Amino acid sequence: MNHEFLSLEKAAEHIQIDANELKHVAQRGEIDATVRGGEWYFEHSAVDEWAQRNLLSANAKRIAVLEDIMNPTNLGAIFRSAAALGMDAVLLTPGCSDPLYRRSA
Repeated sequence: MNHEFLSLEKAAEHIQIDANELKHVAQRGEIDATVRGGEWYFEHSAVDEWAQRNLLSANAKRIAVLEDIMNPTNLGAIFRSAAALGMDAVLLTPGCSDPLYRRSA
């Protein structure tokens, strides 16, 4: 299995947070990191997983939560309404229709 590693700066840029903040996160043990020659390195997949768990609502003030919306046409209408209302994020439960299905547009 091929693992891609990112430097501290590249990892921070990838998830759009300050490099010092990412370093503190690693020092607290919230994300695995390797220090080689005084430089911090992060596995790309670990950075993505941490960001998904921790950054979604960091800046989001208004979040629409959709529970078990099965009709793709309704899902698309809700997404468009959420955008019009200025929602920062839309969360879907696993029971929702696929938002990328062609009828969701």
